[in-house]
Amino acid sequence: MKTRILRSAAVAAMCAAAAFGATAQDFTHDFEYEGLRYYIVTSANIDVSESESVAVIYPVYPDVYSGDIVIPEHVNYNGKTYAVVKIWDNAFCESEITSVEIPNTVQQIGDQAFSYCNGLTTIEVPASVYLIGENAFSGCDKLTEINVDAENEHFCSFDGVLYDKGVTRLIRCPGAKTSIAIPSTVKTIEELAFFDCSLLKDFALPASLATIEEQAFYGCSTLTRVNLPDNLQSIGNQAFCLCENLESVSIGKNLSEMGISPFVGCGKLAHVTIDDANLSFTAIDNVVYAKKDVIMSTGMVLLWGAGGLQSVTIPDGVSSIYDSAFQECRALSSVKIPDSMLEIHDIAFAECKSLTEIEIPEKVYHLGVGVFRGCEKLSKVSFAEPFNRLVINEQMFSGCESLETITIPDYFSAIETSAFSGCSNLTSVIIGSDVWRVGNMAFAGCNALRNIYCMAAVPPSTEYEDNFDYAFEQAVCEQATLYVPMGTRADYAATTEWGRFKNIVETDFVGVEDAVAADGGVKVFAADGTIAVGGVADGTMVEVYGIGGGCVYRGTAGTISGLPAGIYVVRAAGQVTKVMLK
Repeated sequence: MKTRILRSAAVAAMCAAAAFGATAQDFTHDFEYEGLRYYIVTSANIDVSESESVAVIYPVYPDVYSGDIVIPEHVNYNGKTYAVVKIWDNAFCESEITSVEIPNTVQQIGDQAFSYCNGLTTIEVPASVYLIGENAFSGCDKLTEINVDAENEHFCSFDGVLYDKGVTRLIRCPGAKTSIAIPSTVKTIEELAFFDCSLLKDFALPASLATIEEQAFYGCSTLTRVNLPDNLQSIGNQAFCLCENLESVSIGKNLSEMGISPFVGCGKLAHVTIDDANLSFTAIDNVVYAKKDVIMSTGMVLLWGAGGLQSVTIPDGVSSIYDSAFQECRALSSVKIPDSMLEIHDIAFAECKSLTEIEIPEKVYHLGVGVFRGCEKLSKVSFAEPFNRLVINEQMFSGCESLETITIPDYFSAIETSAFSGCSNLTSVIIGSDVWRVGNMAFAGCNALRNIYCMAAVPPSTEYEDNFDYAFEQAVCEQATLYVPMGTRADYAATTEWGRFKNIVETDFVGVEDAVAADGGVKVFAADGTIAVGGVADGTMVEVYGIGGGCVYRGTAGTISGLPAGIYVVRAAGQVTKVMLK
């Protein structure tokens, strides 16, 4: 199964720099001729029989071109004539041109040469052109026609759509098209071929189609249904990304290769079916799985879920959740993960805006980057004790604004960069005794933190390059209390990161397993004559009762000191917890 790394969807950034694709010595001079900029090129892999040196139009950024452009066949420089043979990468990217005449001397149109030229309505490709670069016409939202000279030996057009000469590859559909009839000879739809064709309504894919390349239909927001024909064998990464009104998808029997999250960002997608004869994939309750042995795995792999899902129960026997599997499933509020699960990969649940709680089973040995990033309603996370050490990976809970308390158990070894960044309501953190590293900016933006319980006997190492990379915000270091094991306060205070805390309190964490509530957000610690209450908002009423029922404390302090040994009942935020002071 294809697992290529995706190129960025932010195609506008493609124009930020020109990739010339030739060595510096190839370019001898740059000059302006009749309003356009050129380079003299001595070697550019261009077939030139009449002249040793030729000229190419090179990009000027930010754009300076506008209106109607006429590119000449030849230009003059220092008394010599040069043929114009190439429109270089990004040459007119994001410019305000409204039309362009391309002469029959031009042989190559470079990558993104006319991308985001929103004033263009038509393009005429002359017979001389034998190479058209990637995304040459992407993002031109008023473009209705790409026409090719009939004498061109490499490209052709039908109804204004660009194909290879043999009409086996659909290269580019103009961005303003509202309908299309794809010829029955087409076998491949190229990368970004329909990028941002937001007006294109439902159409039929031909039975001949074998390959849809990555991001081919990116941003086709008017599509409501897609029927992938039986002959289709491969679909690329994010092939139908951000098709916001897509409601149903049917997949034929011969699809054998599927890229990462082909339908990510399709929030209305509610119905996914796969032909029962397909040997590689199956759909269960609108979730797509790779069958066992299709890829390296001990069980089925969950590939992706329909964007409109509200709840998911993953079947037993599924061992892996693939990259971006539920990314941007914004209505998904409930997920049950089976005991057979071993791996949850990068951004698997990122931007699941309705997800409120998650339980990670004990066999899981890998949690990827950003797994729950942006799950703004996630308030409860629980981990079953695993067979192997785990890591809170980079950005794993970044932006989980509803998370008020988190317990990182002893079997976690590290908290990586930005793991909890932006968890603005996080008030209490318990860091297990096995954690040996806390990454830079791990708790950036967590300004509500008031209690940090670090059980590691050796202060976890930290990474930072300057004052902006500290694991904790300066305001947290001034207002929160850092609880550390008995006899380690001096060690913590001597480090650059932990020594920033003004309030460092030693505790032996006696009875901590009993003292931390099994459910709810309130966390209660009892040690050395002190009861500490975390996971509640500032000003929350706290009540402490002795074993005989008498109230020994009532107030809003997060720490109650000077208590004798004994058993106490703590009531806070509607939760009751029994603790023991020894």
